[in-house]
Amino acid sequence: MKSRSILLLAVPVLIIVAAIVRWYAWSNPTIHCSGQVTWEIGRETFSGNLSYQLKDGEGLAILSGVLKSANRSWSLGRSIYFSYTHRHNAYLLSSGKVVPSLVDNLDARYTGITVPGFYLQPGKELNLIIERYDNRWIFSTPDVPSLLCTKEP
Repeated sequence: MKSRSILLLAVPVLIIVAAIVRWYAWSNPTIHCSGQVTWEIGRETFSGNLSYQLKDGEGLAILSGVLKSANRSWSLGRSIYFSYTHRHNAYLLSSGKVVPSLVDNLDARYTGITVPGFYLQPGKELNLIIERYDNRWIFSTPDVPSLLCTKEP
């Protein structure tokens, strides 16, 4: 009789704990996303790879590729450590430490518009919409899809 009472009490407690854990995991997902990007604005083109990792208000973006203008070409390789806040699918990223790789030769005075400042300097912000779609993540700036990637299991 005593073990049955314990069992009747333990089952609802386990269900409630499992529901809380599931809700927390759903509302605070770990996001890993990698893909190829091409950004063309005016006479500049950036073509390369971009990856994001986000969890619990902190993240890492890795950008690598080639930026070309009418008469110049630069190699980019940057690791951007950032913090973020989000409300529903809207994420506001704020760059912290920006670490160039050894192959990065972009002039620190670069003022073009193709590569957002978030990827170049600390203290810059980037607004993203991050949505789940089937087994994928869609990253977009307002109204412009920019990255589609498969979620990790």
